[in-house]
Amino acid sequence: MEALRCPQCRALSYPGLMGFPHCHRCHEQLRQCRYCTHQSGGLCQLDAAGRPPLQEDEGKPFCAAYDSRLLAEPERPPWSRHWANFSGLALVVVLTAMIGNAVARRAAESPPQIEAESNAADVTDGRVEASFLVETPHDNGPLVTVLLDASVFKYYYEAEPPEPLPLPAKYPPGEEPRYTFQLAKDDTVRFTLSFMPKPDAPASVPLTVSLLADEQRPISTATTYLINHAVVTH
Repeated sequence: MEALRCPQCRALSYPGLMGFPHCHRCHEQLRQCRYCTHQSGGLCQLDAAGRPPLQEDEGKPFCAAYDSRLLAEPERPPWSRHWANFSGLALVVVLTAMIGNAVARRAAESPPQIEAESNAADVTDGRVEASFLVETPHDNGPLVTVLLDASVFKYYYEAEPPEPLPLPAKYPPGEEPRYTFQLAKDDTVRFTLSFMPKPDAPASVPLTVSLLADEQRPISTATTYLINHAVVTH
């Protein structure tokens, strides 16, 4: 049996204490019908036919079906409450640190991103210029490689080198052009590609560029359209 809290003096009494089931402080008999869960409004709620015969302990009746309503958890010593508070605070600190580390790790793992600056390229002196924005979040990827979809060269020549100038590098003939840029961390950089349309260039040609991880794996892609204004205006 668990501890019983005396309804008279609120003291806790335990099985094994001298005098139990009497209260060790005020000596109230803790095992009697009025302290039973089966009693309500002074009446026993058990079926009369199945009710066990009453017994007495110092004149206080109870039966074999007695189920105390005085059960209580033993009070914890004050130091245990402080320990619980400390443990809760420590848990909050640990969880906060874990969440912070997870956010920092995700931030550190965020790859650079590329997007087209506009849906259609501009035209200057017959050239068609397409602009893109490269964002290097956090401490990652100050060195990025941009890969062009070579299909654009079916209808366009590359008029000028990209701006800003990429790092010196050459790609093998027949492979898709790629440029490597040195970018600062936490920075957004605009770079521009310049093309001249070939005679058979259609009114609109998609231009897709990709950022590469380790110069191999695409991590972000953007597409804009090269507009041949000579075709559009005639």
